[in-house]
Amino acid sequence: MRLIPCSSILNCEFCDVVNNPSNDIKKRIVYEDEDIIVFHDMKPAARMHLLVIPRRHTPANVNFLTVDEESLVQRMISIGHRLLKQADFNTDNTRLGFHLPPYNSVNHLHLHCLGFPFRNKLIGIKYVNGSPWFKNADKILKQIEKRRNDSRSSKRLSQKSQNSKISLKNEEKRVGDVGQNEDQKHCTDYDNKRNQNNIDYCGTDYDDDDDDDDDDDDDEHLEKLGRDYSSR
Repeated sequence: MRLIPCSSILNCEFCDVVNNPSNDIKKRIVYEDEDIIVFHDMKPAARMHLLVIPRRHTPANVNFLTVDEESLVQRMISIGHRLLKQADFNTDNTRLGFHLPPYNSVNHLHLHCLGFPFRNKLIGIKYVNGSPWFKNADKILKQIEKRRNDSRSSKRLSQKSQNSKISLKNEEKRVGDVGQNEDQKHCTDYDNKRNQNNIDYCGTDYDDDDDDDDDDDDDEHLEKLGRDYSSR
C-alpha cells in the first residue's frame, strides 16, 4: 500500500488533525512524534478510547496493508499498549484493533485502543474481536507478517527455479562439449590411422635376393645361347 502525503488528500478528517488541528483536538492529543499522533476519541466507546494514526495518509483498508507498513503498524500497536498501561489498564482490560471496510468511518488508517469497561453493551458490539467489522490488531500484524514470509518464500522458489535453469543449461553445455570432444577424438583417431596406413604402404621393402636370382637366370640363358651359336 502506498503512503500518500496528507497534503494531497482532500476531505480527510485525520489529515486535518495532522495539518490543521483545532483547539479541541490539540487538547485531546496525548502523544505525538514525527510519524504518529495519538488522541482521545471525541465519542469514546469505553472508559479510555484512544485513536493512533500515522501522520502520512495511509488508506484505512487493513486487508491491503503490505510489508511496507509492517514497521508502522508495529509502532502503532506498541505505542497504544504503552499508553494504556500508563493509564493503569492491564492487558485483560484492553483491546486494540482496526475496523474493516466498509465499517470504518474515516479512510485514514487508525488504531482503536480501548480500556474497559465499555460505556454500554450496545456500543461494545462495534468492537467485537473476530466480527466482520472489527479485527484484533495482533491478527492484522500477523496477517502482514504472513505476506512477508510468503513473499520471501516466493522469492526463494523463484531463485531456486532460476538456479535450476542455470544448472540445466550448464549440464547441457557440458554434455555438448563432451560429445564434441568425442567426435573430434574419433576424427583424429581416424586420420592418424589413415596416415599410418599410407606410411606403411609407401615404406614397404622388396626382397633384393629375388632380383639377384632373376639376374643370374638371365646371364645363364644368354651364355647358353652364345655356346649354341658358336657350335654352329
